[in-house]
Amino acid sequence: MKPSELLNVIEAEFGDFILESSDQGFDPYIVVEPDALRDVSFFLRDDERMKFDFLRTSLGTDKIDFIESLFVLYSYELKHQLIVKVELSHKNPEVDTVSDIWKAANWYERESYDLLGINYKDHPDLRRLMMPHDWVGHPLLKDYKSPKKYHGMDLYRFNPVLKVTKKKAKKKK
Repeated sequence: MKPSELLNVIEAEFGDFILESSDQGFDPYIVVEPDALRDVSFFLRDDERMKFDFLRTSLGTDKIDFIESLFVLYSYELKHQLIVKVELSHKNPEVDTVSDIWKAANWYERESYDLLGINYKDHPDLRRLMMPHDWVGHPLLKDYKSPKKYHGMDLYRFNPVLKVTKKKAKKKK
């Protein structure tokens, strides 16, 4: 199925819940209303025309105006790919989990929770994955301010290589 046909099927099924779609560029994508993510995901996995049986990756990103959670889906049988995006507010970045639909989402959602603060409702084990459990804040947010110390340890260290590089650069002028 061509990307445009794929998008037409999805839009016919979920019309008002698809905020945006495109078949231009490398992969087709849809932007889904957050409340419809689970319904759309079940459809994409189970419908005979879709058969998205594999979650290639999932990630989050801070787009300044909103936080985006996206899922890259692939169908081994039908050999097509789709990116599903959800736009979330900074004040309440929350969306339902898809970890029971695609098992790989479990760790990806934990990573997005840890680094961006996205709350995946009903996730079976939503806790920090990369940062210490008592870390304050989410380091990939654009407005994140990195602490100078953590449990009394300095997080900024003098780097003599950078200082030497700067001195050499000044001498060249």
